[in-house]
Amino acid sequence: MFEYIRDANTAMDAGEFGEENVKSARELLASFDQVVDVLTPELKESGIADGQIETLITERTEAKKARNFSRSDDIRRQLLEAGVILEDTKDGTRWKRT
Repeated sequence: MFEYIRDANTAMDAGEFGEENVKSARELLASFDQVVDVLTPELKESGIADGQIETLITERTEAKKARNFSRSDDIRRQLLEAGVILEDTKDGTRWKRT
């Protein structure tokens, strides 16, 4: 599967992956996902939408700029309780679900 994805990405970058390839690619990925169940994300009961996460991260960034570290920490805690881990990098904040 890794090789197929790599080859498909290479073909897309080269403009060689046309509309005629989309249906079979989706079918293959769906078949693969029926076995390993990793492609379709699930929201946990306490899940939070991606847009809400991004909004809170923006608010947290603004709070840090304003030196309101208490609010920044509160937002980090709120996201962690919702199953979201934040990683601050030089390029900004990255996040992932637990």
